[in-house]
Amino acid sequence: MKLVRNIVEGTKSFCTTARCLCPCCGMVLRLSPTARKDKENIKQNQHYPVKRNHGFRKWADTTMIRSAINVVDKETLLGHSTGLDDKYYRPTGEEVLDEYQKAVDLLTINEENRLKIKVATLEERESEVQTLKAQMSLLQENFDKLRHYINKEEDRKKTLLHYINKESKRINDTYGPIDKTL
Repeated sequence: MKLVRNIVEGTKSFCTTARCLCPCCGMVLRLSPTARKDKENIKQNQHYPVKRNHGFRKWADTTMIRSAINVVDKETLLGHSTGLDDKYYRPTGEEVLDEYQKAVDLLTINEENRLKIKVATLEERESEVQTLKAQMSLLQENFDKLRHYINKEEDRKKTLLHYINKESKRINDTYGPIDKTL
């Protein structure tokens, strides 16, 4: 697929008619690793085992099957007859488009759709990270307030214990030791 992308992106205008696609398909097939292996095994005057355009249709069919597209919608997209389903099941354009969207990443030559999905995913992650940072900041602020409150209470406790010990000593010095057996 990278080879196809390079060929398409290298041309200023890309014609999609059979007359224009055949040479392109032939170039892709000749340069692909599997075709090179086949070429070594086939005599020079023989044809390739898979015809050019048919090979692309087979590849598209296989790719759509692997993407779990509805069989009738897949056959409709390929221009095949679906038997009685042609008469009884007529999907809307939106239904066919929804099914096609399942395989669009694997079928397209341009990486634009994959990059859009990646950007959306990264933006979503960035949003989550920003939310988590805000939550962490809030938690840190609450933690600092709580620590300040605890330190303040510790100081109050020490002051109160110091005052109790001081008063206890003063009472003992004035009235003598207190009898605890009362």
